[in-house]
Amino acid sequence: MKNDVRVSEIMTKNIHRVSLSDDLSTAEALMKKNHIRHLPVVENDKIVGMLSLNDLLRISFA
Repeated sequence: MKNDVRVSEIMTKNIHRVSLSDDLSTAEALMKKNHIRHLPVVENDKIVGMLSLNDLLRISFA
């Protein structure tokens, strides 16, 4: 890994997100549509957590 590369050079800038009030099917649809595995969860434009595809899979098998 290159140690001299800044995070800002490789980070994703167009971020998809969900809010605390969104349901899990909305999150799953966003992940599938955009081929992503993680979504920030926001409340009042502040990140309060992360939702992963593994979280959704764990719930569906519970």
